[in-house]
Amino acid sequence: MKNFRKELIVAVIFFVVGFVIFYIIALPNDNELRIVTKTFEESNDVYSIYIEYPQFPDLPDDFNEKIETVVLGASDGFKKSADESRSRRIETSKGGENLKFDYTFGTSWAPATLSDDVVSFVIKTHFYIGGAHGGENIYTFNYDLRNDRDVTLEFLFSSSPDYLQKVSQFAINYLESRLRVSGDTLPNMSMIHDGAGPNKENFDNFTLRALDTITFYFEEYQVAPYSAGSQEVVMPLSYILPKEVAKK
Repeated sequence: MKNFRKELIVAVIFFVVGFVIFYIIALPNDNELRIVTKTFEESNDVYSIYIEYPQFPDLPDDFNEKIETVVLGASDGFKKSADESRSRRIETSKGGENLKFDYTFGTSWAPATLSDDVVSFVIKTHFYIGGAHGGENIYTFNYDLRNDRDVTLEFLFSSSPDYLQKVSQFAINYLESRLRVSGDTLPNMSMIHDGAGPNKENFDNFTLRALDTITFYFEEYQVAPYSAGSQEVVMPLSYILPKEVAKK
């Protein structure tokens, strides 16, 4: 009987300890970054739209509003272009022609870094408004939670006044090498030098990964023909900031 009581007590202790451990593990982490994915659908006889984009309850309202404004603004721009295209086709169509419209618009987003320090991600919009092929636009968002501000290249590379020239040269070399290997023809150096030249606007789209690399995004036609698609250049931050990455 005594042995049974001991075994029962031990079993109860194990159960209680196990329950406590499970309860602690199951508790939500107050420091975990919260993400809410918003979606929107709309369709009619001219176009169909499906969009999704992230919102971050723990980040400032103006950052979330900027995300929403960009996505919904792109959607509204697509609607306007689709309606204009429809009107032109009706005006130029032959009498009795049975017109069909299958215009589409959608978005996708992918995180680069989602941590307690940095939120960095890319949103891509995909659209078709007639013609031989569709199109794509790219938007990136970067937020520094430690300093409570958007991450800009000026802020990131503040200790390197000539960062733009360095970034441009790295991107040009990277793109020339990549397009030379992947393409059937020689890369268009004029497009590369124009689209990746040392102008801030050429490098507006970027994301950060693990605070050690930066990825620059170039839209279709920016540095290469449509057939090559959009391009990405991955650069180590140490290329510009050998000793200061951890301080940012």
